[in-house]
Amino acid sequence: LSRGVHIPAPFALLALLALLARHAPVAHASKCTCVPPTDEAKAAGWWDYLAVPPPPAPQRVGTNGSSLDDIGKITRQLAMDETDLKALLEGNKVQNSVLLMFANLGALQLLENYLCSLSEQGINKYLIYAVDVESHMEFQSRGWHSYFNPRLTGPLNISKTTVAKQLKNHRPEFHNMMTAKLQIVQDVLRLGVDVLMTDVDIVFHKNVIPEVLHKCKDMCFMHDGPSKPGLRANLGLWFLRSGAATLEFMANTIAAKVQHVRMSDQAVVNALMKQGGIAPWLNPKDSPSGSKDSPSGSKDSPSGSGGFSLDSGRTISTTQPGDAGSRGEERGKVVEGNEGGSDRSKGGGKMPMEGEAWLKMKVKILPEKVYVNGHVLMHGTSLPPEMGMAHINWTRTKGQKKKYLKQWNMW
Repeated sequence: LSRGVHIPAPFALLALLALLARHAPVAHASKCTCVPPTDEAKAAGWWDYLAVPPPPAPQRVGTNGSSLDDIGKITRQLAMDETDLKALLEGNKVQNSVLLMFANLGALQLLENYLCSLSEQGINKYLIYAVDVESHMEFQSRGWHSYFNPRLTGPLNISKTTVAKQLKNHRPEFHNMMTAKLQIVQDVLRLGVDVLMTDVDIVFHKNVIPEVLHKCKDMCFMHDGPSKPGLRANLGLWFLRSGAATLEFMANTIAAKVQHVRMSDQAVVNALMKQGGIAPWLNPKDSPSGSKDSPSGSKDSPSGSGGFSLDSGRTISTTQPGDAGSRGEERGKVVEGNEGGSDRSKGGGKMPMEGEAWLKMKVKILPEKVYVNGHVLMHGTSLPPEMGMAHINWTRTKGQKKKYLKQWNMW
C-alpha cells in the first residue's frame, strides 16, 4: 500500500482481518484447541495487564543453559508482591471469591486441559500461582492470569520436574512447594478474599462455583474416595471463606506442615481437623470396620487398617491393591505421613492448635456424585448424570491421568 499498489476492497478487508487475528489472543474453540500465542501477540501487549515488562527475548530461563545470575536477575525482575496480588484478585474474583490453582511446567498439559474446560463453562476469572520464574513466564506468554512470588517458594527452578518424581524422592523442593501452596491460600485469605483452591488435574462439566459458594459456610472439600480411612477430605477442591476462623486454621496448618516435613498438605489438613474435632466424618471410629461411611464393603478397599496415628507419627500408605487390578497398572507406594516416625524427635505427632475460633468452623464434604473423584474414573463403568466436575486423583503419573481423561472424553 505504501508503494501505491491498488488492492481491491474485499481483499484489503481480508488482509486487515488476518492481520488483526494474528495479533489477537487465541480463543478456546469448543473442542478446547488451545494454541500458544505468537511472539507478535506477546509483543503487542499481552504482558500489559500485569504491568510487568516481558523477559529478555527470545530466551527462556532454565532450558538454554542460562547461568544462575541470569535466572536470579529475571526472577527479581518478574517477582510480584502483595500490591500485584491485590490487583490480580480485584480483576479475577467473583462474589469476593477467587478460583486459585498452583502449577509449574511439569503440569502444563493438565493445566491447559483444565483451563479449556473452564473456558467452555464461561469461566475466565482465575489465578494461577506459578511455582518458579520459568513457569510464570510461560503462563504469562499464553495470556493466563499468573502470580509469582519467590518469597514463598524460595529460589526453585524445578519447572519441568513432575510432582510424582519429587514426592517419590522426597525432594526438599516438593515439601517447599506444598508449604508455599498453603501460604498463598493464607495470603489471599488475609486480603479478605475467599478461596476456592483446586488441583489442575480437574475437568469442569458444569460451573459448580456458585453452588460451592452457596453451600459452604466456612470450609468445604471434595471427598477423597472409599479407600483412604483418615483421609476423607481431598484438597483437589477446597473452599475456605475468609475470616478469623480460617486464618487460625491456616496458621496451624502451615505450622504443622513445617513441623511434620514429610507429611503431605492433605494429610496435615485431615490430621488437624481430626484432632480439633471439627469434622465428624474423621472421628476415631472412622476405620475400615468402623463407621457407615467406611470402605469395608467396597471392592476397592485394601486389607488392614491403613490408618495413621497422630501420636505415633506413623505413615499412612496410599497403595491401593484394587488399582493394580483389571487395568494392570500399579499405582505405586507413596508415603503421605512421616517415614519411620522420623518426626518423633521433634515433638511427636501432635498438630499445633493455636486459637479457638477455628474449632467452631462449619466444615462440609461435598457430594461425590457432583464432585467426582478418581476412583470413579478408574473403576467405574458410567459417570453420574449429575456430575459437575471430575478430579483424576488416585493416579501417580501424567500418562495415567491423560489415559483416563481421554477414556471419558475429557481430554
